[in-house]
Amino acid sequence: MDELDRLISPGAATALVRSKVSLLPAESVPLAELAGRVLAESVVSEDDLPPFPASTMDGYAVRAADGEVDRRLVGDRFAGKMDELTVGPGEAAYITTGAPLPAGADTVVKVELTEETGGVVRLQGSPGDRKNIREPGHDLRKGEEVAAAGTLLTPAAIGLLAAAGRTTALVGRRPRVSILSTGDELVEPGERPGPGQIRDSNRFALLAALNGLNADVRYAGLAPDNADRQRAFLTDRLADSDVLITSAVFRWAART
Repeated sequence: MDELDRLISPGAATALVRSKVSLLPAESVPLAELAGRVLAESVVSEDDLPPFPASTMDGYAVRAADGEVDRRLVGDRFAGKMDELTVGPGEAAYITTGAPLPAGADTVVKVELTEETGGVVRLQGSPGDRKNIREPGHDLRKGEEVAAAGTLLTPAAIGLLAAAGRTTALVGRRPRVSILSTGDELVEPGERPGPGQIRDSNRFALLAALNGLNADVRYAGLAPDNADRQRAFLTDRLADSDVLITSAVFRWAART
């Protein structure tokens, strides 16, 4: 008895299918088109992220050890700017979320705990050292693995690839899946079946099941119950497919 003729469990069926297939070749795909793909390479970060000490909130960059309640405002530091700005003793600089910490400062006091009047910033309480700062490499270290080969690329994973400096990634090629209907008894859903005929419903159920699985799915057509015509379908329409799904048995295959 052929192994496919025996009744087997779903797990055994899955194992049997996997034993008959191999990995598809990899291809380089742009970052914007990676959703749902599977990595074929390990990706590491090209830089520390962030590459500088960055404020985690809007507030004032100060020196924690100064002790003064009131600090003289000496400038602003906005995200994306790296101008010459130094915070000395008794001074403060306004800073926005994500902005690099100015030279001389070692902590950030969130804006809700401050009051600015006439160029003087009053702090509520004593600031702690290295507060509200994201240190260099906090998110990713240079050379750190961002995603391993075999990773399913979710939106979060793709964001990490972008943060790591990647514009493309090697991923497995999408499988080309062909759905083939067979049977002289089948007609299209919009047609009225004649005597002994039924509408082709399995095709659309299979298409729906495959939707969202990141495969290149195509409908190969309706093959009649004729051995030569079915062979022609395999040659003309299915030759470049990785997977063939049919809800029926080929007439010629069933007799060989």
